[in-house]
Amino acid sequence: MNLIGTRRTRMISSGNFFVIILIATALLISTACSDSTKTSNQKSNKTERALAENLSPLLDAVQSDWTETGAAGIKWWVPSAWEVGPSRPMRVGTFFAQPVAGDTEPAEMKVNFFGSGQGGNVQENIKRWEGQFTDATDSLAKGQAAVIDTMVNGVKTTLVEIAGVFLSSPSPMSRVFIRKYGFIMFGAIISAPEGAVFFKMTGPAATMEANRELFRQTVGSIQPL
Repeated sequence: MNLIGTRRTRMISSGNFFVIILIATALLISTACSDSTKTSNQKSNKTERALAENLSPLLDAVQSDWTETGAAGIKWWVPSAWEVGPSRPMRVGTFFAQPVAGDTEPAEMKVNFFGSGQGGNVQENIKRWEGQFTDATDSLAKGQAAVIDTMVNGVKTTLVEIAGVFLSSPSPMSRVFIRKYGFIMFGAIISAPEGAVFFKMTGPAATMEANRELFRQTVGSIQPL
C-alpha cells in the first residue's frame, strides 16, 4: 500500500477543504458588509429626507404665539412649546423641549452666533459634532453624520443629524464627559449674511423624535431680514 501517496492525497483534500471554507467565510463577510453599508445608506438617506425635505414652505406653519428672534441678518420663529432657558455669552438663545413619557431629561436647543467669520467652517463643525458622539464600544462616529445641504427661503443651510452615545460636557472647556445613551442631535449651520448661525438640539431619542417637526419648522421659518 502506498501510504505516502494516500497521506499526500488526504493532505491535499484537507487543504482544499480549508481553502473552500476561507473563501466561503470571505464571501459571507463581504455580503454582510455590503448589506450593512446598504442599510446605513438607506438610513442616512431616510434621515436626510426626514430632516430636510420641503423646509421652505414650513414658514407658513409658524403659529401666532411663536417667538420671533434673529441674528446675523436673518430671523426665525421659536415654538411656544419650548421653554426659554437662561441667557449665555455668544448664545442667541437656549430652549428646552420637555421629555416625553419614558425619558428623564429634556431636549436642549442651542442657537449660537460667534460673530462674522467666527465659529469655523461647515466641515469643521460637522467634525466637531461627530466627535461628541460615540457608540457602545467607544468608537467615535466620525463620518457617521447624515448631512445635507439645502436652501431655506434663499438662505444656504446645512442640516446634520447624529445618533448614538452623546458625550455631554458640563462646560465648553471641560475634559470630563458624561455618556448619555440613546441620544440624537439635530443640527443646522446657517450661512447668514453676517456670519454662520448654529442651531444644535440634543436629547433622548423619543423626545427628539417628538420634536423633529418643531425643529424642522423652526429652521424652515428662517428668512433674511
